[in-house]
Amino acid sequence: MTIAVDKTGLEKGESNVIDVFIKEIFIRLTARHPDDNFILISEHAAAKCQSQSLNVSSIIATDIANTFIKKAFGNRLNISRILKKYNTQILVSSQYFPIKKIPQCFILPEGSFRFSAEPGNKRQFICLNKNTERAVKKANLIICFSEFTKTLTIEKYNLSSDKIQVVHPGSNVLYDPVSTEERERIKEEYSGGFEYFIFSGKISSANNIIHLLKGFSGFKKRQKSSMKLILASTFPISDEGFKKSFSLYRFKEEVVLLPGLTENEIAKITSAAYATIFPAFTCESVMELPNSMREQVPVIASQQEPFPEFCGEAALYFDDNSSEDIALKMMDIFKNEDLRKSIIEKGNTQLEKFSWEIASETFWNRLNKLIKDL
Repeated sequence: MTIAVDKTGLEKGESNVIDVFIKEIFIRLTARHPDDNFILISEHAAAKCQSQSLNVSSIIATDIANTFIKKAFGNRLNISRILKKYNTQILVSSQYFPIKKIPQCFILPEGSFRFSAEPGNKRQFICLNKNTERAVKKANLIICFSEFTKTLTIEKYNLSSDKIQVVHPGSNVLYDPVSTEERERIKEEYSGGFEYFIFSGKISSANNIIHLLKGFSGFKKRQKSSMKLILASTFPISDEGFKKSFSLYRFKEEVVLLPGLTENEIAKITSAAYATIFPAFTCESVMELPNSMREQVPVIASQQEPFPEFCGEAALYFDDNSSEDIALKMMDIFKNEDLRKSIIEKGNTQLEKFSWEIASETFWNRLNKLIKDL
């Protein structure tokens, strides 16, 4: 069997959930199934698969188009030629522009197109919105990361439940617990030795950061502690509205902004946090949640789905429209050490659901069933 994996559009020098998912899944599958052939299609030589298996061929599909839409369709033509050349049985892709005449497995990001369009690019947003429906209806199999997204997709596009498989992603090995001594050293480096809450993700109003800052204000007014809030991201801060609001923020001296970090740095800083906070669900959250549990850092999260699906009892939940409730949950975990320890213990149990071994096996079994049924 020959399986092609389309990684085009994922190599942008930034953290990408789908890219990580494909890498973790197919490194395992290529080693576990030596009699099957895997074609990994990317745009750059640097994006080739890390697998050393002999059954993997890395192909570069380039296109000189300089706009999102022209580039997307140009890549589709190039990939069609590659699939025909290698006599491919099935294509695995997260692209919203499906390819004709071949069975396809579509990996659907959490939140679908809403998290894929570039901010302010209305034309791209409309294009992705239109083509999401085309992609899910063309696909023979859809992979998503939560039951919540599966339900929404079924309802929105009137699909059969059998067409969609939920695969929970695993955690990252970078996110391991640290010793007490290392934790103190990290706190000294990033927060002046003080305890801190952390948010990691795009530092943008779209991620409910303003409500988080208001909640932190409520916490500081009540507690009057030396606790800090770290906002960490692999991205630069490009939201001008946030920059303006933050410049007027009363407790900005108690907030540490850390944009443009590497994932290794994010993992290190998170490991020493008093708690990690998720004020809104983004496609990155599906991996950040198990990473926090792996590092034994308690989670404070919005009560909106799919947070409860991912965390179960291993989190404190707040109304994400209420900065007052965010402040109260910060107070609860700060004042109650037994509660904090309980959430960490429950996180250790919850983490067992997030395994790349389980994810890759689930993915392979469902893919095999599809191919046999065709």
